[in-house]
Amino acid sequence: MPNEGNRTASDIFALLDSLQERLDPSHLVDHYELLDHWERARSGSAFYRMTGKPSGPDLLVKTGPVWDPEETELLHRAMVDLSDAISFAGIEGAAAIRPVAWSSSPPAIVMPFVEGTDLVTLLRDPEREEWAQMRPWMYRAGEMIAAYHTSHPAPPASDITPAADEARRAGRGMLLSPAMIEQLLRQIRWRDRCAMSFGDFGPGNLHGNAKGDLYLLDPPEDPMVALVHKDIGNFMFEMRRQLAGHGYTRTRPVRGRFHELRAAFLEGYTARSSRVIDSCDQALIALFEMRRARGMARKRFPGRLGDSSWFARCALARRREVARADCGQP
Repeated sequence: MPNEGNRTASDIFALLDSLQERLDPSHLVDHYELLDHWERARSGSAFYRMTGKPSGPDLLVKTGPVWDPEETELLHRAMVDLSDAISFAGIEGAAAIRPVAWSSSPPAIVMPFVEGTDLVTLLRDPEREEWAQMRPWMYRAGEMIAAYHTSHPAPPASDITPAADEARRAGRGMLLSPAMIEQLLRQIRWRDRCAMSFGDFGPGNLHGNAKGDLYLLDPPEDPMVALVHKDIGNFMFEMRRQLAGHGYTRTRPVRGRFHELRAAFLEGYTARSSRVIDSCDQALIALFEMRRARGMARKRFPGRLGDSSWFARCALARRREVARADCGQP
């Protein structure tokens, strides 16, 4: 192993040694070796896979370049909270990874390592055998975000007007009639449709494995109250663009599968939340998907005007869906 790798291994072993009292007795430092190391270029997070000798459980150590001690503790709490919410929901074949320990110096999270591939990678490659699981996975993904919303309702005394203001701003950004947005907001069961938001929720938050298990990752450290349509719309947009092969990487489009997978996701959400997704809900989902597409259209993709053009067309298509929504009269 190169010198840099040796230094990395030493640092990680020292970290695990400092956490020994918090670790399960099966997680002994002298039973581990560094198996793999990788980084995420966009976030700067680094991951170290530790494998047990001879047959101990594998661990994953995650570090961040800009984490501070308070953020690390918040992330640990959020992961425990998410694990509890998904476990309590009792969704078969679904789980959220529960961390083993956390460290403030250096800032790091230690968690069990689970085999799997993120759904972004899988959505873009329909030749992989895991694609046979995609529809049930999307149903399960809908169940999981519904379980998160159900277990994190907006506090009874909280001010939920910022959630409505977010929808109003999204409409103004695409010149939708303010009266139309107000009508949508009046027609839904207002407080029942507000919850703590998962935030940047998409297929990248989900990992599936060959056994058919699905894991939900990266919970928000400090969630804010929002309309549940925000998380659903964000997910729909991300699934749509991954299948279309557009964004920071480009792949061949996967055609003819979006509507089937979208329906499975919404079926799962409805089944777990016991909330019927009506035409007004559909319009608000399209509104937040529109906002996400508009934001991506404004990003710069050097030498790839086609990507920005696709995002702009996607935003306009979702705008038409909102404008055509028939939610009755207020």
